[in-house]
Amino acid sequence: MHKLSSSFVLRRFQIGAFLFIAIHVIVGVGVVLLGRGLAHHSMIWHHFLENHQEPRILDEWELWTGLGLLATSLLLFFVQRLMAGRAKCPLCLTPPLVHKSCQKNREARTFLGSYRLRVALSVLLLRRFTCPYCGEPTRCEVRGYGQSRRGVY
Repeated sequence: MHKLSSSFVLRRFQIGAFLFIAIHVIVGVGVVLLGRGLAHHSMIWHHFLENHQEPRILDEWELWTGLGLLATSLLLFFVQRLMAGRAKCPLCLTPPLVHKSCQKNREARTFLGSYRLRVALSVLLLRRFTCPYCGEPTRCEVRGYGQSRRGVY
């Protein structure tokens, strides 16, 4: 089992994994709120046309919150790409938290249809991951001074 080369790489893996999961949650919540906001918004305008009363901005909070969450997820996407792009597998030097068109290992497994989601959850929950490109397991620990990549002297 391999270990990471520095604490900077370990932090990049942890931050990149957290942001990857956070982006998916934020996009899901944002889409639901945006859909509810659009449905509510059409009812507000229908009511406005019938009663000729000005719609209030407080009645549209779901719409604006959904748009705000989707904009935030776009910003987080770029931050995640920046952080996770420099977090590379110690063996094949491919970033497992960033989409690459490289061929996956034939034994690579997915979680909910995503290789990156499996790696992100493994990094955060198990403190180890298996690279989907080379198939080698890596412990989320920094190897000590004088240790080889496999953690043995």
